[in-house]
Amino acid sequence: MDRSPRTSRLATAALAAAGVTVIGPLLGEVLANTGLVPPLAVFLVGLVVVGPMLAVILGVLALQEIRRSSGEVAGRGMALAAVIFGVLALAAVSVLVVLFAVALHNFQF
Repeated sequence: MDRSPRTSRLATAALAAAGVTVIGPLLGEVLANTGLVPPLAVFLVGLVVVGPMLAVILGVLALQEIRRSSGEVAGRGMALAAVIFGVLALAAVSVLVVLFAVALHNFQF
């Protein structure tokens, strides 16, 4: 009987964290524009930083789990996509923070 490998739960969680990185700021922007729930909007925009970190950490752990499983665990593509997306998102956030800091420094009050 040939059993197909199970998908890594860590890989699934990593990809979900990467997805939250995209959805969080969009929901935050919508809520901020309505003016109804500013604290929730700030929280959702905050996911832009936490989501990629979780995606990278969980993705790396999933890749290790998959490598050690000897073919019993699948999901390498999901884990790799989460790591790549997480690194790119963290780089983008870093650039935006630097640009914001420079703009704030140059702003005349």
